[in-house]
Amino acid sequence: MGKLEKEMDARGWDYTIVGCDNNAGTQVGQVEIEAARLSGIRTGRVKYLVFALSGFFAGLAGLVLLSRVNSGMGNAGLGYEFKVITCVVLGGVSVSGGSGRMSGVVAGTFIISALNNGMVLINLNSWVQNIVLGIVLVLAVGFDCYQKKRQAN
Repeated sequence: MGKLEKEMDARGWDYTIVGCDNNAGTQVGQVEIEAARLSGIRTGRVKYLVFALSGFFAGLAGLVLLSRVNSGMGNAGLGYEFKVITCVVLGGVSVSGGSGRMSGVVAGTFIISALNNGMVLINLNSWVQNIVLGIVLVLAVGFDCYQKKRQAN
């Protein structure tokens, strides 16, 4: 974990009551939900709060996009899924679930934004940009799988 990631984690989500419950109960919503419940985590409350926060931030992202393009269209965010998945996986969130930090996702977002900005500045075609993002995603998933196998041994 890098210095920036440690600093962001030291000041952020992990040390709130909900963040501790969510980190201690990463199994909430997975197979080990009974273990989370037995360890004292109110699984229903945590799931409700996580989904409510997800909806709030999705709405906030919609408002930011609305302010950027000055129009509201139902398909305005179409095509962002690939970039979002690449940012999240590059940020260290496991594809199979259960591990990852918000600070890593923020760092992955900064990296992909810088990469996109650089590709636009050197005037690459959009299909080449998608190929580069695909290569970054494949490398990030491959590295995640490599780490999982190494941990298992």
